[in-house]
Amino acid sequence: MSYARARLWLGISSVGFWVVLSLLGLALGLPQAWVERAAEPGWGSQFSVLAQALLVYLLLALPFDLIGGWVLPRRFGRSNESLPRYGRRWLRGVAVQTVVLLLCAAWVLAWGRAAGGFGAALAVFGASLLLLALQTRLAAAVAWARRTRVGRKLIWESRDPGFAGGWAGLPGAEVEVQPQHWRELLDDQELHAQETRRAGVLATGSRGRAVALALAFNLLGFVLAAQLPGAGVGNAAELIMTGLGFAIWSFLGLLVLPTPSRSGVYEADHYALQQRVDPEVLIRAARKLDRLQEDEAERAGGVELIFHPVPSVENRVARLRGAIRARGAHQATRLALYLSWACLGVLARAVHCNAGRPEVWVLLPSD
Repeated sequence: MSYARARLWLGISSVGFWVVLSLLGLALGLPQAWVERAAEPGWGSQFSVLAQALLVYLLLALPFDLIGGWVLPRRFGRSNESLPRYGRRWLRGVAVQTVVLLLCAAWVLAWGRAAGGFGAALAVFGASLLLLALQTRLAAAVAWARRTRVGRKLIWESRDPGFAGGWAGLPGAEVEVQPQHWRELLDDQELHAQETRRAGVLATGSRGRAVALALAFNLLGFVLAAQLPGAGVGNAAELIMTGLGFAIWSFLGLLVLPTPSRSGVYEADHYALQQRVDPEVLIRAARKLDRLQEDEAERAGGVELIFHPVPSVENRVARLRGAIRARGAHQATRLALYLSWACLGVLARAVHCNAGRPEVWVLLPSD
């Protein structure tokens, strides 16, 4: 079994676990002790219930994180990191993410208790915008990454060779994150090709469409989840039930959002061709960078359709050589996963591309 296929099965198992657990939680209701404590009016009780729920989340996610972040990279020769060293990186990442999740949940609950469902929806929208605005800061805090600003670009030193950076921040105020190791791996022509593609993500509006799609998708899912039996925004127990419903919605997003995301990759490739970048240079760069990530140049059509928002290299090659136009929403799938932190999104770091890899929990793998 290849590294890519092993990660795919890990992602299927992890996502499947959370979906089944969420369905059971919705069907059976929360433990009565939690419901009773959440019914108490004091904020201390509400906050305690949210903190307990996140602790359970952390513990249940630990086996998948360990496999994805330490076992598989060592098994396939991609890392020789010791378990204690990995444990320190993981602990830092989950500490930052847990604090942010807890603050988002408390914020949404406060608005929900004060202004009902409409207030909670506004709070989710506001928290999502704040997550966008703080994206590079949170990514650096989670991964303890060193970075150097060069104009509108951040040169990022990452321990994870699959880290690809990308555009981060609010629309109109984006900053490009570029991995330091790209400058060592790619020659000048290849690096220019990649930078041209990245420029195209903004110039074509693909990133703006991705932000709009991710925000709208998550907000709609939160509103719908809050209408489920036992769910709501009036107390911590209801909000946790809403989070369980939102996990099902996020799973649906993993099925439908990859299609516009793939089109966004093709759109960036075509933009580079329009800027007279040599397609063979683009292809060389794509193949080099693919080897840093999952090293899977070809995939079965069905596997890519369902599981991969970034198309395989060979599919990109075919589109490049045919000069086929596309219009998409670049990274919509993975941006929606990051922004799901505002909705207690338990699938945010459960997918095959980032399970157990703190460096790509905020800035998920990209093309």
